[in-house]
Amino acid sequence: PYSIRYTLDGRDPLGLSFDTYTGPITLPVGFVRIRAVCLSQTAAGKVAMSQLFTVQDKVATPYIEDVPIEGDASGRSVLLRTSTEGARILYTTDGSDPHIGVEGTIECAPSASNDAGGGTQCAGFRVPFTVTMIRAYALK
Repeated sequence: PYSIRYTLDGRDPLGLSFDTYTGPITLPVGFVRIRAVCLSQTAAGKVAMSQLFTVQDKVATPYIEDVPIEGDASGRSVLLRTSTEGARILYTTDGSDPHIGVEGTIECAPSASNDAGGGTQCAGFRVPFTVTMIRAYALK
């Protein structure tokens, strides 16, 4: 027989405080470091794993608002917006998927949106015309 011990806060599941896996786990919103170990009562040794998950509240998909710059042929200014109040917006300008802590991912400085619907927007930032794809997602 096997048993699986786990923690949701990054602590060692072989320590004094752990849960025993019995079925699906509900993860809290935010950053969750799951550490787990599979133990056998008949065999020596163990198999361990650690994985970081980002669990998000439901947030509206961000969208881009293009702001023309008069007389500037080198680029444009854009705003990233989401209708979700207090959301964080991550983006890349090289077409790669934005992820927290990954090189090339930028987290914009959010501010309250001036839209009638509220929400969050990133302060306008310049994008050179050589940028062909901005990818963004919002999380809370």
